[in-house]
Amino acid sequence: NVTIYWSNKVISSKNVGQAGTDSTGLAANPVGERNSSLQHTQPLSLVVLCRWGSWGTYLMDSESPLVSVIIPFYNRERFLERAISSILQQTYKNIEILLINDGSNDNSDEIARSFEDSRIKNHQMPINAGISNTRNVGLRLARGELIAPMDSDDYAYPDRISKTVDSILRRRRLWR
Repeated sequence: NVTIYWSNKVISSKNVGQAGTDSTGLAANPVGERNSSLQHTQPLSLVVLCRWGSWGTYLMDSESPLVSVIIPFYNRERFLERAISSILQQTYKNIEILLINDGSNDNSDEIARSFEDSRIKNHQMPINAGISNTRNVGLRLARGELIAPMDSDDYAYPDRISKTVDSILRRRRLWR
């Protein structure tokens, strides 16, 4: 079971594509090129997926849970370096970064592999499978208790992940 948080509000997975923006400033898309119903002229909130057990028991035991940041990309050489750098500069350090190459034929893969950080894991899709399939591969590879999806043309403010993890930990304490 997975619960999806959008700007610290629980929503159903059916509503993720129609969610709007808010002014929390947790992430921003500088280019606004995607074909979705999201408005990218304002900052976006972080979507975090949390793993749940039976009867709604939250499975996160740690006060510093591992967060898996999944960044799928296809021909994003123009934006990818900024996206990756913004995650590496997070104030929250217990992260793994999953870079999933969806068959790029530009220099995106070279850019992704140029980062030397033990938290980065690169994965190459055998063919261009599309964004949904690529994200699903990222979910299967993720080891984190929390999942933070990110698009390859986005960048994250330095406290994006820490603010969200803090909020989830506060809520977790209330649930116990």
